[in-house]
Amino acid sequence: MQAIPQGDGRVCSKCSQWKPFTEFGKRSNRPSGHKSECRVCEKKNAWGFTKAWREKNADRYAATKRAWSRTEQAKATAAAWIDRNRDAVNLYNRAKRKLAVGIQAKAIVEHVQKLLEKQKGKCVVCLVDIVGAYHIDHIVPLKTGGRSEIGNLQLLCQSCNCSKGAKHPIDFMQSRGFLL
Repeated sequence: MQAIPQGDGRVCSKCSQWKPFTEFGKRSNRPSGHKSECRVCEKKNAWGFTKAWREKNADRYAATKRAWSRTEQAKATAAAWIDRNRDAVNLYNRAKRKLAVGIQAKAIVEHVQKLLEKQKGKCVVCLVDIVGAYHIDHIVPLKTGGRSEIGNLQLLCQSCNCSKGAKHPIDFMQSRGFLL
């Protein structure tokens, strides 16, 4: 029997070696606050169980693996489509959020595209190029009595929209020095 060193540690219940507590997983219901077997033994045991289950249920495992493979392929295909159509996805997500407040999703997507053309891809306030990175802003904020209607929307760059917040449009433009 090997001598057990003193200090913060314990003997693993599987390999019977003394190891520091950092080698053991946490378990709150134990007096020491750690599991009885070290992480290495725990991993070996888990892998052994998985391997044994696979051998015992080979046909079931193969069917599961095929289904998982199809799911992963579908996810990869969807991710590739999202990457190719990032603007459409962003518009759709914004429209979904606006739909919760009462605007039709298709109408807002079309309106945002029209706004981009009308604003010539520029922020209304600072005239920075906003194609691909813009915020949809309520001209009269919802907080101050504005409504979620197509006519109350404009496209701003992130910094202008964040600095506008819930300010009334006249107050905001005066703070920017545009109106007297």
